[in-house]
Amino acid sequence: MNAHAATSLTILPALGRLDALLARAAGITNERVSTSSDESNEAIIDGVRRLLDRSPGEPAFPQCEPLSPFPSNGNRFETIADVCDLNDFDLDVVVLALAPELDRRYEHLYAWLQQDANESRPTVNLALDLFCCDATARIEQRARFGAESPLLRSRAIELSSNGTLLSRVIRLDEQLVRYLTGDDGLDARLDGFTGITQPDDRQLSAGFAPETLNALSRLKRPLPSPARLSFEGPNRAGSRDAAGTIASEANRSLLTVDCRAMLKQGADAANLFPIIFREARFRNAVLLLTGVDHLDDEATARDRLDANLASSCGITILASDKPLRAGKRPLGIVSVPFPMPPAAVRQSLWNDRLAEVGVHIEGATIDALADSFRLDAEAMDDIALTLANSRSMTGVAPDRNEIFRVARAHSGRDLAGYATRIAPSHSWDDLILDGETLEQLRDVQNRVLHRRRVLAEWGFARLLPRGRGISVLFSGPSGTGKTMAAEVIASELGLDLYRIDLATVVSKYIGETEKNLEAIFNAAADANGILFFDEADAIFGRRSEVKDAHDRYANLEISYLLQKMEQFDGVAILATNLRDHLDDAFLRRLQIVVEFRLPDEELRERMWRAFFPNEVPLDRAIDFAELARQFRLSGGNIKNIAVAAAYGAAANGGVVDGAHVLHAARREHQKIGRRLHLAEFDETATGSRG
Repeated sequence: MNAHAATSLTILPALGRLDALLARAAGITNERVSTSSDESNEAIIDGVRRLLDRSPGEPAFPQCEPLSPFPSNGNRFETIADVCDLNDFDLDVVVLALAPELDRRYEHLYAWLQQDANESRPTVNLALDLFCCDATARIEQRARFGAESPLLRSRAIELSSNGTLLSRVIRLDEQLVRYLTGDDGLDARLDGFTGITQPDDRQLSAGFAPETLNALSRLKRPLPSPARLSFEGPNRAGSRDAAGTIASEANRSLLTVDCRAMLKQGADAANLFPIIFREARFRNAVLLLTGVDHLDDEATARDRLDANLASSCGITILASDKPLRAGKRPLGIVSVPFPMPPAAVRQSLWNDRLAEVGVHIEGATIDALADSFRLDAEAMDDIALTLANSRSMTGVAPDRNEIFRVARAHSGRDLAGYATRIAPSHSWDDLILDGETLEQLRDVQNRVLHRRRVLAEWGFARLLPRGRGISVLFSGPSGTGKTMAAEVIASELGLDLYRIDLATVVSKYIGETEKNLEAIFNAAADANGILFFDEADAIFGRRSEVKDAHDRYANLEISYLLQKMEQFDGVAILATNLRDHLDDAFLRRLQIVVEFRLPDEELRERMWRAFFPNEVPLDRAIDFAELARQFRLSGGNIKNIAVAAAYGAAANGGVVDGAHVLHAARREHQKIGRRLHLAEFDETATGSRG
C-alpha cells in the first residue's frame, strides 16, 4: 500500500465523523432558517426570542451525547497528537480546518452554518458550537485557543488577527496539511537551508582528532532517544559525517538545517523552529542544526530553539564552531569536541584523497600541505578533485605552486568582511635589510615550517596547552619593510596574507571592538593564512589607569584581546611604528620581536639601485652612492622617489635624470614634513654614475 492510500484510510474516517456532526448542525440551522424565512418584523422578533431562549454560552448545535472517541489506529493523527501534545478536542479542530483543503463543499457548509456567505473557513465559534456539549464545556474549551495552548504554541493552527477570539478564522499549518495528505516533500518554508538524506551504513571515517573519536566512542550504539548533543569545533565536515553515522546506526534519515543560511536568507527563525522539529518527528529523522553559534545575537530565536529542544523526544545534534552558549533552561546537552584533524591525520587524509583521484604528489609537498592548511576531509576531497580535473584538462601534472594555489582558494572566505586578502609576490631577494633582521625573519619561517615536528613529534605540545600559534611583532619606523617582510614569509610558506582593516575593527562603542576581534579570530581559524595587523598599537595599546567607566571597559577589552591572541592557533604578524605604545603583557605573549631599523648608507645605495627596474631609461650620470649618502630615508621613501621620478621623466624627456630624482626627493620630504636644501646636491647628484 502506498503512502497516499494509507493516508486516505487515516483521513476518511475522521472526515466521516466530522460529516455526522455537520449534518446534525445543518439540520438545526435549516430548521431555524425555515421558520424565520418571513422577513417581517414578527419573524425578526421571533429569531431574537429564540436566541434569548438559549442559555448563556450554550453551543448553537449542542451535543446531547458525548462525542465518540477520535479514530485511533496508529495513524498520522496520532503522530500529530504526540508531536504537538494535542487532545481529542484539538484533533477535531485539526480535522475541521483540514476539510476545506480536501473538498470545497466544506466551505459552503461552513458558510451556511455560520450564516455568512463570506465566512467559508471555520471560526473558533464554529469549532466550539460543533464540539461542545454544553455551555460549561464551551467555556472550558475556549482555553484551547489561547496563546499558550498546544494548538497555538506548536503552530499547528494559526488564527486570524481581527475581531474577538470567537470570530477569528482557523487555518491549519501547511506542514500538517501536507503530512496528513501523504505529501512527504520538505516544507517550502525550509527551502534553501534544509536538506534530508538517508545515510548509508557506515563507520566513522579517519578524519577526526583523537579527542573527537574518544568522545564519540563513549556514546551508546545506536543512540537512544531522546538525546541532545553539541558538536563544537571548526571541523564542520566531521560534524556532518558523525551525525550521518549516528542516523545510520539508529536506522533513521538525517534532517540538516543550516542556521547561518537561514538567518542570511532573512527567515523568521523563531517561528520556524517548531516547524523544523515537527519535520524531524514526522520523518523520524535525526535533526542536525549547524551554525547554531550564529543564533547568539538572536535572543528570541535562541529561546524558541531551547523550548523546542526541551520538549523534543528525538535525537538532536547542535553543531557550531565554538562552545555552545548556555541556555535559560536545563537541557542536558552532551558536548563533543570537533577540532580540525591534527597534522598527522591530515597527512594521511591527503595521501588517501589524492590516491583516490590518481594524483601523485611528492611526500615533502604533502607534508607541507598538512602542516600549512588546517582543512577538513570535505575540503581535501574538493581540492583533490580540482587537481585531478586540472591535470585531465591540461595534460600537465600540478606542481607545488599550483597545489598551494588551489588550497588557498578554499580558505579564508569568512575573513573577507574584515581583511584584505593579499596574494604574496615578493621573495627573499626583494628584501634589502641588515643581516640580523633577515636572520630573525628566517626564524619566523622556520617556526611555521617545523611546528608539527617540534610540537607533535617532539612532545612540546604538552608544555604548551595554550599559545601554540605563532605571534610575531614587526616594530620600526614607517617604510622600513615590515609589510614586504610579511609578504615574503607568506610567499615562502605558500600562504595568503590577510591584512586586517582597522576601520572594520575599531569602534567607539563599548564592546564592539572586542566583538569584531572575536569574529576575526574565529574566521582566521579556518583561513589557513597569515594575519597581518598593521598599526597594531591602535588595537593592542597599553592599558591605562582606571579613571572612569570607559577606562575600565577599555582595559577589559584589551585583556580579552590578549587572551584571544594567546589562544590563536595560527600565524599572526603585528606591525607597529610605536612599540612603546604596546601593552607590556601583550609583548610577553609574543614569540619573536623583529626590529626594523632605518637602513644605513650601504643598504640605501642597494635600495636606490634596486628600485629602478632594468627597463627604465636611466641617465648614467646619476650617482646612487651619493644619493644614499645624502638622503637618510627609509626604503619606502626611496621607492616613492623612484616612482615619482619615473613619472616625471615620462612626462618630460623620457629619460630619468638627476633633476627628476631631486624634484621627486623634494616632494617626498615635503610629504613627511622634513625640509630639504637642494643647493648642496645640485653638483653631486648629477655626477658620474656609481
